[in-house]
Amino acid sequence: SLRREIENITRAADIESMSIKKLIKELSERMGIDMQHKKKYIKEILPEILDTISSNSDKIQQEIENIVHTNTSKEPSDESLRREIENITRAADIESMSIKKLIKELSERMGIDMQHKKKYIKEILPEILDTISSNSDKIQQEIENIVHTNTSKEPSDESLRREIE
Repeated sequence: SLRREIENITRAADIESMSIKKLIKELSERMGIDMQHKKKYIKEILPEILDTISSNSDKIQQEIENIVHTNTSKEPSDESLRREIENITRAADIESMSIKKLIKELSERMGIDMQHKKKYIKEILPEILDTISSNSDKIQQEIENIVHTNTSKEPSDESLRREIE
C-alpha cells in the first residue's frame, strides 16, 4: 500500500524537482498520517520504484510508437500494390486508361493517396500489361480449343444422312 502510493506520487510528479521531503509530505497528506518515520524505508525503495516506472514508461512509449507506426504505415506492399494494379487493368478499358486514372482508382481501393508511387507504377505497368495480354491469349486459345473440340465431335450433315439411310 505504501509502495503503491509512492509509485502513484512519483508517476504523477515531476521527478526532477521532487525531493524526499516533498515526497514524504505528499505521502503524509494522502495517507492521512505523518510518514516522516518511514523516511529511511522510502529512501531504500525509491530507486527501485523509479527504475520500475522508467522501465514501464519506456515500454509504454515503445507501444505508443508501435501503434502510431502501425496506424500511419498503411502503405501497401509492392506485391499487394501490383495485385491491385492487375485487378484494375484487367477490368478497365486499357485504351482509355491513363496513369492518372489508374492512380486515382488505386488510391480509392487502397484507402491512401498513391500519387507518390507514380514512378513505380510506370515501371511495373508494362510488365503487368504483358502478363495480362499473355494470359488473355492463353485463355482465348483455350476457348478456341474447347469450341473446336466440341464442334469437331458433331457429325456433319453428310454423315448424319448416311446414318439415317
